[in-house]
Amino acid sequence: LIHPLFCQEKAQKNIILIIGDGMGVPQITAGMYKLKNQTALENFPVIGLSKTHSSNALITDSAAAGTAIACGEKTANGTVGISMRNQKLTSILELSKQKGYKTGIIATSTIVHATPAAFYANVISRNQYEDIALQLVNSDVDYFIGGGRKFFISRKDKRNLMKEMDDYDFVNSIKKFDESESDKIGYFTSSEDPYPIRNGRIPKLSVAVEKMLPKLSNNNNPYFLLVEASQIDWGGHKNDIDYVLSEFI
Repeated sequence: LIHPLFCQEKAQKNIILIIGDGMGVPQITAGMYKLKNQTALENFPVIGLSKTHSSNALITDSAAAGTAIACGEKTANGTVGISMRNQKLTSILELSKQKGYKTGIIATSTIVHATPAAFYANVISRNQYEDIALQLVNSDVDYFIGGGRKFFISRKDKRNLMKEMDDYDFVNSIKKFDESESDKIGYFTSSEDPYPIRNGRIPKLSVAVEKMLPKLSNNNNPYFLLVEASQIDWGGHKNDIDYVLSEFI
């Protein structure tokens, strides 16, 4: 997989990939109606549709859809970063890292959830959270913000991965994240899944992005940033339109 953005050495561009998990056309339409017929999508010079269903079902899950987006290849539901031929796939984040890009991940789920995991991990089952956490340790992602601290410190193997990640500055607030001058920063926003935004989730996704961008651009290298609005999907699972819309907005 060679992404077009990498084809010309002198044309390396910053990449911000924003994923609304579970944000299909019906959710976009509902959000558009809620926002008086205007969303941020209308400001994009180009919009289109992408089929990210899994290789074995039209109804996908986040693991297969995330893999399709991150790695450019469809796979089976529940599988992260591994093809139907049982081969490890390389993600656009990993390609970016190979090209000298700084990298960042922000998610309103755990950082080891299926979609963000597709950008740095390769596992047969999306439920291998502790294995995914270990692969994040070895991924060399520069900055991350998301939930899931427990998968790094309350593990079956008794390892404390946060202590092993001794080149990271782990912070406990977005203020501390903003103030840190480290080249690698980790901010676990919760032990497990973060709260919904309507229940007071901190930080807001927009604030997390605002504080992440200066970190990524604070050198001469280009950067790749993944941003996932994870909980649009969870509102859909609950058939809760107010939950969907609050996360969409």
